[in-house]
Amino acid sequence: MPAGNNSPTDISNQEKLSPGKKKDPYGPQTGWGLRSSAGVAIQQSMSASLQYGTGHQDVYFQPGIRFDIEAFYNITNGFYFGLESAFIYNEISSVLRTEGGQTRSYVSGDSDLGYAAFYQVPVLLNIRFQIPNSGRFRGFCTGGFGGVWDFLTASSSESTLSQNQWNYAFQLGAGFQYNLMPGLDLDTAFKTFITPNPLLFSDGTSQVKTSYNYTIEIGLAYRF
Repeated sequence: MPAGNNSPTDISNQEKLSPGKKKDPYGPQTGWGLRSSAGVAIQQSMSASLQYGTGHQDVYFQPGIRFDIEAFYNITNGFYFGLESAFIYNEISSVLRTEGGQTRSYVSGDSDLGYAAFYQVPVLLNIRFQIPNSGRFRGFCTGGFGGVWDFLTASSSESTLSQNQWNYAFQLGAGFQYNLMPGLDLDTAFKTFITPNPLLFSDGTSQVKTSYNYTIEIGLAYRF
């Protein structure tokens, strides 16, 4: 064969040896991706003072649900930035109200409280670190900050109440990731969603204690 010409076999070998052509067996390790997950949401009870400190009330919740969707960009194979939104729903089970030295309990479904629910829709900027940064099975930790739209609704036979407000919020989490096939990962995570200064459940004249929502969830992530 004339000098300077390569056989098809030589060209194939050169492509395999070229760093730019090398492929990771677990899929792309940098670039864009999309994650979606769902799980059980546990809302911790919330306490609030009544108007000008005349009393206080405690609000208790049933276990609820949370759905997440996140667009992310892998800077390296162990670190990424993401933009996450979620829908969190918890039904209010009861309210304990103390005022004027008297305590009264309201239970979901009775004539005074009726049906009541608490909705949270956060929008968060996230960062995530994966350890180790390669392999099929990896652990990770994550954190994010942003805002949350809180919506409270309660209805009874006599009236309907609704209240909504944007609040500052942040989130911490940790979990595990398992690669199912190149570019597709199974995620399991535990997340703590925190709203430091929620103003719902009060008349706006008093402080509400920090809100904590805990989620155990599972989902899929696809790396393009």
